[in-house]
Amino acid sequence: MEEVLKKFISKFEKYLGFNLYKKYQISNQQYVYDIEKTDIISILVREENQRQHIIVEEIFSDKKQDFKIKGFCGRYVECWVSYFPFYNKLGQDNPFLGEPQYKKVNQEIPELNIDKRFEEWKGFYTCYAGFELDSGEKRGYALAKYSAIGGINELREISKYLIKAYIDGIENNRYINEEYMQGISNFKFIFDRNMCEILKERYFTKFQMQPCEFKIFDMQAFWTSECVKDENDDYKVLDNLKKNKFKNTGVIGELYTENMQKYMPKLEGLNDDYFYLTVEFPTLDIYSYNDGYNYLSDDASIKYGDKVFVNFNGTETVGIVTNAKFYKVYNAPFPVARTKKIIKKIESDEELIKLGFEPKDFEDYYDDDDEDFEPDYIYYIITTFTDNKEIANNIRSKLINKKLAASVNVSAIESSYWWNNDITSTIEYKIEIRTRDDKICEVEKEIKEIHNYELAEIDRDILKTTEEIKNWIDDCLKNWKLS
Repeated sequence: MEEVLKKFISKFEKYLGFNLYKKYQISNQQYVYDIEKTDIISILVREENQRQHIIVEEIFSDKKQDFKIKGFCGRYVECWVSYFPFYNKLGQDNPFLGEPQYKKVNQEIPELNIDKRFEEWKGFYTCYAGFELDSGEKRGYALAKYSAIGGINELREISKYLIKAYIDGIENNRYINEEYMQGISNFKFIFDRNMCEILKERYFTKFQMQPCEFKIFDMQAFWTSECVKDENDDYKVLDNLKKNKFKNTGVIGELYTENMQKYMPKLEGLNDDYFYLTVEFPTLDIYSYNDGYNYLSDDASIKYGDKVFVNFNGTETVGIVTNAKFYKVYNAPFPVARTKKIIKKIESDEELIKLGFEPKDFEDYYDDDDEDFEPDYIYYIITTFTDNKEIANNIRSKLINKKLAASVNVSAIESSYWWNNDITSTIEYKIEIRTRDDKICEVEKEIKEIHNYELAEIDRDILKTTEEIKNWIDDCLKNWKLS
């Protein structure tokens, strides 16, 4: 084994070239190098699986220089070589490393002063994308690690994943302590308590948002950087930023320009419902426009298969509706402010002919027996409560008669709850509604119009049931096939 090691050592030292280093021999099977007083490298040979295995372990590195030792080890083909870099912890464990050599090297070669060098080391240079949200009553912060300090475009891209990361932190209980929470989407975020409270109050308690990439119109953004040794330092970075202790913070301010904010959802509009139609154009090039285009409509009676008169690329034409669904502003398929409205619904073949089109142009586009078309529905149980039986029955009748629900069950229950700082005990009526995602906005709208509570609780739960029950719900609510 010694011969294998000596051969490797010879080529390793040749690779180091003009870099200054000091060499230590612990045994015939292990050498240690202090390279440019920057990197401490242990080279150890041992026999494993009846093969000679050379372990190159970076005991410590202040990362002032990159000697590209990993690349050298990867290109060495004369024996089995494994390279283990130093990240941020002395004597870090690794399942393929075996026993870390830090303690042994520190004991055998005390003049290396490993502990002192680690203590004096400031850490890795780390870049952060920072976000600030001011509710008027409190100011919250979030950070996400990034590869390098960039510009406003990168900050906008990162910010889109903030809501998803917050939801991930809540759902997976990623609380660090009372002050901080982690969240992971496309980036790893850390949130302070104020940011968590603002997001919860704004977008979830009030508007019950679903997980999505969401642009927050009044978000402030900035870049910062700091040398950190481990993940715990991330929270120190955020804490120091809140206390304005950092000088190397590049404050950019508003994440979105005033012009961009015109097209973004404001808080007061987050609960509004918008009826979107997906329209395709059989009379145009089917291959160019096969995915359809989005339009808004004030007529909620429009359904799959209806024909509509629209403006398409500056030309007035007729299209066929392939999807009709309500959306909240934050998960609409296209920004509300940039979406055109349909001109009108085509009510008859005579009206279609007057516009210069023939009914036969649309006959074969979608057929009643077309098995390839299957709307991708999600099935829900929506639950609400009232203390007025007449209100409960009115909600039930309205939803059933309008074919917004396949079934509505009303049952009396005994309830106790806090309201206006007092405990209230009463008989309530629990209303359970079985419906689909394309009906939810209309269902909730009807409930709110009829309900007698100042704060009406409306809960959504995905219905996990059999295909037979789903088919039954479809039969009850189906309005997408051509008449």
